[in-house]
Amino acid sequence: MSPLEPNQLYQGEVLVDVPILNMHKPQGCWSLLRTRSGRRIHDALKNGELGGLVHVLDSNKSKEQWYDDGLGDYVMAVLDKKPVLVLSQTCDIQTKNYIQVAPIQEHTRNDTALGTLQKGQIGSAFWLKPHLPQIPKHSYADLEQIQAVHKSYLKQISVGQHFRLNAQRTRMLQRHLTRYFGRPNSFDSREDKAPTQGTYLCVNCFYFSALVSPQDCEEGAPLQPCGTCQGTSWILKGR
Repeated sequence: MSPLEPNQLYQGEVLVDVPILNMHKPQGCWSLLRTRSGRRIHDALKNGELGGLVHVLDSNKSKEQWYDDGLGDYVMAVLDKKPVLVLSQTCDIQTKNYIQVAPIQEHTRNDTALGTLQKGQIGSAFWLKPHLPQIPKHSYADLEQIQAVHKSYLKQISVGQHFRLNAQRTRMLQRHLTRYFGRPNSFDSREDKAPTQGTYLCVNCFYFSALVSPQDCEEGAPLQPCGTCQGTSWILKGR
């Protein structure tokens, strides 16, 4: 881990006890919150008021269940405090009000899956080794649940509440993010047929070996696995 500067945050920082919203949909729908008086919850809590009893309503009951005034709605969700990995670039951390973070989850699967994670072969997960006491077991930053956290939550972070990836691991994080978000829209030879006549290029060969492996297909013809790397992802060559 890299040494910390007081009151400075960088890409690759691990922050402890950051509020993360779990936006799952309980029982297949959102549970909406309404005050019994009919006021919006935001209004009921103004000026230091404590609010009161609320109704919990099924959002699927009717179209009228959601407010349609453009001001949003209040729903049931789970707010938890947990470690997160900072993904925002350092310059954005310094100049923006919100920081993009990924919640850190404990790895609970078998050793084979752990090996795959450690090799960086799971695009939506970035491996983090144990770091006591904050991260006691092998874990990963879950890129599927990236959230924006306002910097006001992070102003009073002490040294014991954050640490930082070293320079090498930060570069690996940057490469991982680039691969995850920079993936081309491709066709899969296991499921897709050529949508049009043309030359198709193997994605894996280009990105991982700097090779050009083409195949020519007629419209509607099955795409074949790559003869060089056996990859199944193809992009249509520009004309």
